[in-house]
Formats: sequence, structure tokens, C-alpha cells
Amino acid sequence: MRRRAAGLSRRRSSRGRRFGSGCRGSNGRGRQTVKPLAGRGRSRTSNRLLATVLFSDIVGSTERAVGLGDRRWREVLAAHHRVVRKQLKRFGGREVDTAGDGFFATFRQPVLAVECARAIVEGVAPMGIQVRAGIHTGEVEVSGREVRGVVVHIGARIMSLAGPGEVLVSSTVRELMGGSDVQFEDRGLHELKGVPAQWKLFAVQAPPKEAPEEPSGGTSPEPEPVRRRLARKWIVIALSALAVAVGVAVGLSLTSRGGTPTHRAALPDNAALQIDATSGKVRSTVAGLQAGTPSFPARHIEVGEGGVWVDTAITLQHIDPRTESLVGQIHAQSLVSTVAVGQGAIWAAGNVGITRISPATDKVEATIRYDTGSDKPITIAVAGGNVWMLVTDGQLIRVDAGTNRITRRLQVGITGADLAVSPGALWVLDPGAEKILELDPKTARILRRIRVAGNLERVVVGSGKIWVMDESAGVVTPIDPATGVSQAPIRVGTEPVDMAFGLDAVWVANRADGTITRIDPHRLETRTIKVGGPIAAIAVDTEARTLWVYRTQPGAA
Repeated sequence: MRRRAAGLSRRRSSRGRRFGSGCRGSNGRGRQTVKPLAGRGRSRTSNRLLATVLFSDIVGSTERAVGLGDRRWREVLAAHHRVVRKQLKRFGGREVDTAGDGFFATFRQPVLAVECARAIVEGVAPMGIQVRAGIHTGEVEVSGREVRGVVVHIGARIMSLAGPGEVLVSSTVRELMGGSDVQFEDRGLHELKGVPAQWKLFAVQAPPKEAPEEPSGGTSPEPEPVRRRLARKWIVIALSALAVAVGVAVGLSLTSRGGTPTHRAALPDNAALQIDATSGKVRSTVAGLQAGTPSFPARHIEVGEGGVWVDTAITLQHIDPRTESLVGQIHAQSLVSTVAVGQGAIWAAGNVGITRISPATDKVEATIRYDTGSDKPITIAVAGGNVWMLVTDGQLIRVDAGTNRITRRLQVGITGADLAVSPGALWVLDPGAEKILELDPKTARILRRIRVAGNLERVVVGSGKIWVMDESAGVVTPIDPATGVSQAPIRVGTEPVDMAFGLDAVWVANRADGTITRIDPHRLETRTIKVGGPIAAIAVDTEARTLWVYRTQPGAA
């Protein structure tokens, strides 16, 4: 099964046993598949073939997940997965299985696995996480769609002995790479749990830094691989300089099919931007919002009850859209996870409970306390006179908006990721079971379970469809709620983080490239609005026919 977005710490087990004896890839539909193993000289129908196996995972992931919180951890995990898959594609690796933050892949040559592992270690370092990897080469058994054998066990055990940022290989891999430029450090003999005898392991050393080119003509020419690396380096530098020049000259622009750029001035960080939904131009900018903490950056923006509300975890920012100014900073509780508007109030869910806030006075009117243990509220919605809160463990809590009392608690899924409201229905994302649940908002009874492929992270409902966002894949999938049939995924921007429906369109905020993607729900066509800078959240003001986005500072997630 693909990764489960929440509750990672609860299902952690021994690293060496994570993938089990038979490792299989996932097709996102509950059945397990495996991509063809990379190998030469044997057909796909062979029972045994020679392959190099690579295992990797994030060091200290449980502590990291607890420290960041479930939503932020999912973002880090998705970014990690993108790096791993990018390097697997680059070096010809085949992803066999993914479990939590761990990967199992095969390669046709050990050198490709080693170079891939080094690239993954370097690629995730800027995220503030460290991975470890283990590599072994030998004959594996392919039985149906499963890949198994002692080689698989050995690869997993070697990984479990690696340190942060370290790539460990067996002596077999070291011997097979005897003629390569890769350097190894002897790590001595080790016992691998469940594997007979002692095994000599080696750590892959980081590649040496390239020396600057000699200006004199009397030196011998550098080897061809170094030439290619230097050529790529100068190409990157030239392209970076060109990109900076183009960015300064052009600025921020709106682009669409057949559209022309519209120049914009630089935008401030930690600001709420009001954007015309038709032209894509910034109507107003409200700066000076209090930034979220590094672990809990701003992720929510809501429009309603006469205001625009930005949740930065430590405060709730109140913006008056008429005066286009910040009118209040509300300290609802020590840590707010999510916010919703409706029933004449603002509802903020956090580590204490659900706080009811008056939109007229910005004062806390009531706090509905609850105990969810180590799990946290992931999203909140208002529907049918009730406030619904989804917890990361798949628990759904219903609060009567009139009495401010909890009237129902029920377990609806294995995990919880997001919640959406439509007339006559609640829709809950359960990434652990790879399903969307339809609930009756009056009785809280589960009406249907719809299986959906991919990593389920956001959901909205509109124009007769359910829209599910897969952040790691960068796509949004429309689903027919009547039949439960998914249509082809729609490619959006880089690292989509939030999604909203309004003005007969789906709007997706893309953090990495600082854009908004508009999806036409009828033609399933997209248009891109360039905003610039990291975008953390998006909401639609249907009365003003505008979008509100929260623009964070560079480096914030």
C-alpha cells in the first residue's frame, strides 16, 4: 500500500522488517504490483534474475513527524518522495515498494544504485532531513508480482545499519565496482539479523569536489566525465543568470493560452493578496501578517462572515476586505491547526479544543474541549447547523453550533486527511484506506466508500464532481460522485498545497512555482496565474469575484 499520510508514528516498526519478505509495488487500488525489474539477459517471466537492490528511509522520521505535526510532515514526506523518484528515474531504477518514508528499488548495475543513493542523500539535505541507504547485489526471486529472496533481506538489513546521510553497501557491491571511480571506506564485519555469517560492509564516500580548470595549455585534458560535469555546471550558471535577468525584466505575469504578460511590482512576504479571478491581477495587498512558526507555517485562509481569516497557527489574522486592511490578530489558543467559518462564527481547532470566535468583536465566545490523545485536528467544516472536525486518526467529531456541545464522535477511517461539504453530504479523505467516504451530515452515517488511486491530500466538491489533489504527483483528479469513477488526473503546478472551489472553477495554489492553477470543471482545461513567491493557502470570495491567497516568506513551507 502507498504511504499513509497521517499517524506515521503509530505504525512504525523495525526498519529491517518494514518491507517484509516479499516486496511489492502499489497500483493505488489496493492490489500490489511490481514494476519490471531492471536486468539483462533474462526475460520477465524468469523466476530468478540478477539485480541490485536499494533500500532507503528517513533517519529519525518518527521524532521528526511528532515535532512537525501531521500536516507539515506530509509535506516533507511528499517532497522527499519527489526527490527519490526523480533520482530513480535519472539512474534507471525501478520502484518496487514504498512504505511510509522508505523505498525499495532495483537496478541493472550496482554503480547506478550507488550513484542514485548519493544523489538522494544530497537532494533531501536542503529539506533538513537525512536519509540512509543500503545496497546489495544478488539473485532475486520473482514469483508472480512479488520480489523476494535472501538478497532482499540483506539489502534491508544493510540499510538498518547505516547512519544519517550514509550509504552502506555489501562486499559484493564493492567487488563488482572495483573498476569504478567511486571510493569506499571499510566498515568492518557485521552480523545481519536473520542472515547467517558475518558480512563485510563498506560506506560510500562522497564524490571529491571538482578542482577549477587550469588556465595553462600545458596540462593534460581532464577525463571525459569531468568535462561533461564542468559543461553542465557552466550551462546551469548561464541559465540561472538568464533566468534572473528575465525575471527582473518581466516581473510577475499572468499567462494563459493566447494570453499576454501583465507586469507586476514585487510583492511582500507574509501578506494576503486579493487577486481578480478573471484578469489575474492583484487588486490589493495586506502586508504585516504575523508569520507562522517554522514547524507550523500559515496554511489556511477562509472567506466569510464579513472577513478574510488567515490561520498562522499562533494567531488568527482578521482582514477587512472592504478597507483592505488588517483589523485584528486573535490568540484563540496556543496552537491552531485549522479554521472554518459559518453559523455566524469563526471556528478554530487546535491543541485545546474548538474555539468559537465572534467575527464582529474578534472575541472568544466559547471553547469546546476534547481529548484526541497524540492525534491532532486536521480540518474543520461547517454544515447543517453542525461543526465537523476530522482528526488524523480518522476520527470525526460533530459539534452542535447552537449549543457548542459535542454530539457525536465516530471512527470513519484508518486515517484522516481532509473534509469537504456539499449539499446533503460530507466527504472525508481516508488516505490510509485510499478511499473517499460519503457521510450523511444529519445522521453521520457512512453512505459509501469510493476507492481512489494516489496519495489523497485535499478534497473539494463543485460542478457535480469531487476533486482530489495529490500533492506528491502534482495532479488533481475529478471523480463522478454518482458512479465513483475517476477521470484522468489533471496536471497542475509544482508542489500544490491547497485547493478551493468557487466561481465555477477549481483553484489550486502551487507553492514551489508561486502560481495558481484554474481548472475549468466542464472542459477540464487549465489556466495558470503567476503570483510569485511561495503560496501557502487559497480561498474564493464569490461576492467580490476574487481570490485570496497567503504568500509566505521564502523558505517557509
